[in-house]
Amino acid sequence: TWQSDEAKSMAMSVSITDKEFFSIYTTDKAECLQHWMGNSEFFFCHWFAESEDAIHEALELAGDAELILTVAYETPRYISSSAITDETLAEVVT
Repeated sequence: TWQSDEAKSMAMSVSITDKEFFSIYTTDKAECLQHWMGNSEFFFCHWFAESEDAIHEALELAGDAELILTVAYETPRYISSSAITDETLAEVVT
């Protein structure tokens, strides 16, 4: 979510392409793979990263660390209707 309404306005005023977006959020240790955003305060990103710190470093390098509040959750299972493999789903240990 956004740090403030001012941070949201500032970030939303930047005009970039989808290609530029993914380029900005790619480092040697982290890569943003997908992004979802609607009209509410929350938005979601799907990352492939070495660690949670690598995601925070990518946000820092992009200059967005001061604009957003974020939390990372590791997920052992990722499936997508755009990449169906017909393989057994990964076991999720709770």
